[in-house]
Amino acid sequence: MPSLWIHMFITAALISLVTVGCYWLEKYRHIDTHNNSWQIILGIIFGTLSLAALTFGGEANGNIDNVQDIAPLLAGLLFGAPAGILAGILGAAGRILISATSNTPISYAAVLSLLAAGFF
Repeated sequence: MPSLWIHMFITAALISLVTVGCYWLEKYRHIDTHNNSWQIILGIIFGTLSLAALTFGGEANGNIDNVQDIAPLLAGLLFGAPAGILAGILGAAGRILISATSNTPISYAAVLSLLAAGFF
């Protein structure tokens, strides 16, 4: 069980480091936050992080880590609704394509998290 905790911590730390890096770029490089191309780039980055967290997910004693929803939530909450929605759509579509039945509820969770991050 400790290996699952370590794996979850490393995955969440990687997503957090990318978030801090993107936030730093936005603030100190004076990137226009309403620019659609910046929102699309952020959506693709965080959608890819969501898929990477799913692909490299860990399992110990039947417990599966579920940190892949952090990326769309952070994209939507920190960088705006378009980035969060695109990241959630990429994450949900990837989950549906990766597995036929086991990841369907996880895909619904990704869609709900993108809606929560984008609109609330």
